[in-house]
Amino acid sequence: MATARALLGVIAMVLAPSGNSPQYLSDLPERIVHVTQSWGQLGLDTCAHLPGTTPLPLQIGEKTYAKGLGSHANGEIVVELDGRYAWFEAEVGVQRQQGATGTVRFQVFADGKRLFDSGVMGEADPPRPVRVSVEGRQELRLVALDGGDGIMCDCANWADARLTPSTRPKAASADRALDIAPFAAARSWDWRRREGTKATRLQP
Repeated sequence: MATARALLGVIAMVLAPSGNSPQYLSDLPERIVHVTQSWGQLGLDTCAHLPGTTPLPLQIGEKTYAKGLGSHANGEIVVELDGRYAWFEAEVGVQRQQGATGTVRFQVFADGKRLFDSGVMGEADPPRPVRVSVEGRQELRLVALDGGDGIMCDCANWADARLTPSTRPKAASADRALDIAPFAAARSWDWRRREGTKATRLQP
């Protein structure tokens, strides 16, 4: 009986999800803090689409995906990392639209530094893998640019977009305080005075 229990414990440890298993961005909507795109709305596990319409599944070339983000050029997805992740991975490409001529350029930035640039991709191109280190980074930006020929049919897929948690998370450093006074004016009001009131930024 003891041997059986020990064996079950080993099996449970093997099957238990690792704390460092990749996490799909479409399952972390709370980390997506800003989205812009020139057409439609962001698809979570679907292609970009107009509100109220049935979206297409994510597809790049002949390959379909159950997970990922469907954006559209010109677009940007900002993801809050908080120094908690080690890797960002995805397969990028233009949504298959039965012969449409969309062209997109995919870029990945972390804390303002460009880590990946796909060059211009078309619908006929196969998916291109992305794997970049985001160790210690605070913010991830996924950018989709049109290929220089306008935004027609520029559905930009971040298929299987996922983050791998870091084994050594790094908290953000405290922000420096910003004195906004040089750019602002202080105003006050006192109903007992008729000649107007004045205040300085140092006045309590």
